[in-house]
Formats: sequence, C-alpha cells, structure tokens
Amino acid sequence: MAEHFSKEKYTAIGRFIVRFELAIDTMRIGIVAIFQNSGLTPPKLAYGLVGSPVVTAMPMLKMFVATIAEAHQYDGDLRRILKWFESEMSSLADKRNDVVHGTWRFDFLTASKDPVKLLGRKFNPSRSGINTKSMPETIEDLDVLSREADQLQRIALRLIVSTVEKHPINRYLHCKKRGGKTGWSIKVDE
Repeated sequence: MAEHFSKEKYTAIGRFIVRFELAIDTMRIGIVAIFQNSGLTPPKLAYGLVGSPVVTAMPMLKMFVATIAEAHQYDGDLRRILKWFESEMSSLADKRNDVVHGTWRFDFLTASKDPVKLLGRKFNPSRSGINTKSMPETIEDLDVLSREADQLQRIALRLIVSTVEKHPINRYLHCKKRGGKTGWSIKVDE
C-alpha cells in the first residue's frame, strides 16, 4: 500500500514540476515572440538570450516582466497585473524549489512515517539560525500547486497576446481590489 501511495505522490510531484516548467517556457516563448514582433530577426538571436541554461525561473520571470512592461502600453492595470504576476510566480518558484530539493530525502525521512502525508523537510537558513521548512503534505496540496502553475501560465499567455496584438491588457485580464499580499486579484476570462 505504501508503495502505491509513493507512486501517486511522485506522480503529483512530476505533474506540478511539468506545469511549472510549462509556465516558465511560456514566458521564454513570449519574450521571443515580443522581440520578433518588434523587428528582431532571426528568432535565434532572442533564443540566444532566453535559451541559456543559466536563465532559471527567477531571471526568466524578471526578463518577462521587464519585456512586457517595455513593449506594452504601461497603464495602471498593467502595472498592477505585472506586480501581482511577479509576486505570485516568485512565490510558486520558491515552492517548486522547496518541493524539488525537499524530495531528495523522501524515502529516508518517511521510512517510519505515512508516505501519504509527509514529503520531507528542507533546511531553511534565517537570521535566527537554521530552521526546517515543511513540504506540501498531500497529493491534493501538490495538485493545488499544479493548478496555480496552470493559472499563471494562462495569465502569461494573455500578457503575451495583449502585448503582441497591441491590445489593452484589460481586454484579456481584469484586476479587482482585495485584501492580501498584493492587494489585487486577477481574473482570467476563459
């Protein structure tokens, strides 16, 4: 039974990682599309910038946000959306790193525990010393992260289309005031 749950857990981890990487690759392709739309040819020039293995998730996110901001009409809605998008994607990148690096010790840490509930821990240095950071505990926790990656990937696509087509961003996405970290929520029209 534990082996079955471990396979399900690893499948959920893989699903999240693939969806996260799809969101990152969407940003990479979007940067190239915006460069091409602005007259940069051949596309290999842009891929030379964004295709490097040193351009990991966070540098790609920074380049994507900067490219959208530079190429687009920079209005109030776009400013809020980019701030929100960068914050949410950055948070998801941190969770992805926690999952990837936390699972290195999955079997060791769960030998006497229920594998359905525990992924492991990751050391987290801070000003107060070395703490441990918990990983997502259930398959559903990982599936929530997968859905977040899907949502952010759809938002990235709408940012790209809005920029390339030179349409106002509110044609594709809508901001509304709410409480919380960034103070805004983004609605994707399906």
